[in-house]
Amino acid sequence: MKVYAFIGPTKTASTHVKKFLSSHPVYLHHQNWTWPRSPWSGELPAQTFDFKDLSKLLLDPKKWAEHAEMSVEERYEWYRQEFRRVRSSLAPNMIFGHENFMTISTAALTNHNSSAIPKLVSLMPWNTSDPLPSDSFAAIANYRKPRATHLESIYKQQVSSNHVHET
Repeated sequence: MKVYAFIGPTKTASTHVKKFLSSHPVYLHHQNWTWPRSPWSGELPAQTFDFKDLSKLLLDPKKWAEHAEMSVEERYEWYRQEFRRVRSSLAPNMIFGHENFMTISTAALTNHNSSAIPKLVSLMPWNTSDPLPSDSFAAIANYRKPRATHLESIYKQQVSSNHVHET
């Protein structure tokens, strides 16, 4: 089983890619890939933004639990079961993501939450007695070139301003 996680950042067309992938389950299936379900999608693949819930859960479980209808461990178990279902399916490779996953890597770098990434990996259905193959889990981060233009675009979006100049 291989797992690819889109981790952002915003303004890089990653939402477009995720919309395409989540809305073409048959295409993915023929390539041996699955866009998993979410707790809200029933038997259908998750919607593009459904994995924001998982990223928030991983980043701050206590805050997540304040507004949740189930316990943190029950939600973790839901994702474990879904990821096991994907592994046992005819298309056992999994691809999913949300821009909020970028905040998980940032939190790990700044020591705000260094357990989020290991927790995400622990939800995956790999046999824990076997060593994890190095190509089993990949994080995908799109960036535009040049990055200064990308950062300018993000700033313009956040402040609704066209008065940003590269120096």
